[in-house]
Amino acid sequence: MKWLGFFKRKEEPATIRIAEFQDKDTSANAFWRWFQKNAKAISAEMRSTHISRGDPEPLMDLIHNALRRVDDGLVFEMGTAADKVDELIVSADGILEKFPAVTSLVSAAPALDGWRILAFRQRNDGADLAIGTIKLNAQTVFYLSKIAKERIDVRVIFPNIIDVDAKTQSQLAFLLLDMVLGEYDVATSLGEIDVAMIGEGELPNGRPLIDLANEVDAFQRARAKH
Repeated sequence: MKWLGFFKRKEEPATIRIAEFQDKDTSANAFWRWFQKNAKAISAEMRSTHISRGDPEPLMDLIHNALRRVDDGLVFEMGTAADKVDELIVSADGILEKFPAVTSLVSAAPALDGWRILAFRQRNDGADLAIGTIKLNAQTVFYLSKIAKERIDVRVIFPNIIDVDAKTQSQLAFLLLDMVLGEYDVATSLGEIDVAMIGEGELPNGRPLIDLANEVDAFQRARAKH
């Protein structure tokens, strides 16, 4: 999927000809009436922005502001999938307390020709995460895990090819976990999450992060039986 967030900005500020969501009714149904009315224009703007490498911010701001009128904890990702269908992914940005707002909004979505509406960031374990000239993915990053209090505690272990501070390591870890597990499973199945770095000359400890998906799926099946 080609996310708008990766596009380069133009030097000149862009304008957009799509009416803002200004209905006094800020319910999910009102949002979808607005989105359905403008869906073709939003799709055209998104695709033309990608082709021209234009500034995505006006369109991103338009959707962001509309969603925040429904619930200020909602965020989103938007792009065109490999099957050429446009996708709007509504997210709580990992905040468990906002999950009901996501499911409520997405469950109210009408059928929209050419669009797929999804709740929560989806698994995408084949993607790369670029840090400068270095690419990380679920095959090159490792993990250790243990079950604790009906959750799985995870340590994400980075190769020593990156040189970033602890805060950035933590941010990268959560991005990679979202890619491997999806937002919902990260929030509902994982417990404590910490990070470590492989020392120079050390061999990787643990398993490739891509294996965590199978472990979490098995854990969820076992938990459902109790």
